Amino acid sequence: PPPGGSNRPPPPPGTPGKPPPPPGAERRVHERFEVLAQVQLSAGGEVSLVPVVNISAGGVLLGLEEGSLPRATPGDRVSVFMDVGTSSGGAELCVSLEAEVIRVSQGSAGRSPSIALMWTSEEPESVAQLAAILAHMRDQGS
Repeated sequence: PPPGGSNRPPPPPGTPGKPPPPPGAERRVHERFEVLAQVQLSAGGEVSLVPVVNISAGGVLLGLEEGSLPRATPGDRVSVFMDVGTSSGGAELCVSLEAEVIRVSQGSAGRSPSIALMWTSEEPESVAQLAAILAHMRDQGS
């Protein structure tokens, strides 16, 4: 490192210097909901039914069983279909979304294997349907 400095490049002009959060601090932007549901995950030409651990406006964490890791790596684009039934008003709560694989975890002591996805769909209809699903979960106290 340079004398008295670090190897980190300086922030771009006009960018406020913001230190990283302390270890263990909550960095999530979106409220998470635990839900008892499965999604249909299309990745690498394969379609799998995968349980949801939690879901938010930003993405979804999917639980995997040992040895059932889909052929997906960070950066891959995948398609997700989710159907959580109907709302109290009788509206269908299902959505098809595109997502990017953010993390694939093989699991470790006390943690099950999982795959983290970030939503990339921008279609107004899909975004509105996801918002309706999350509002339903919020109302149900999931």
